Amino acid sequence: MCIASYHDYENQGSLEVIKPIDPEVIGLGSGESAGVLVVDDLVDTGHTTAAVRKMLPKAHFATVYAKPKGRPQVDTFITEVAQDT
Repeated sequence: MCIASYHDYENQGSLEVIKPIDPEVIGLGSGESAGVLVVDDLVDTGHTTAAVRKMLPKAHFATVYAKPKGRPQVDTFITEVAQDT
């Protein structure tokens, strides 16, 4: 899947689903995305991750970088960075 929320690289806007989730992915495991790993480079405010989590409620969410506002939305992250980074 692919979702964009930064359309000018500076300001977060509305969420735009560029590529939807394959229906087969949603039906994996228990029928609610168990066994699915969602990987992103960064969780910023958590808005995008929260939207994806509604679509895949039992998926495991991992990011490389996590900012404080978005940190509660992910299960695993590598490095926490300041919100203004």
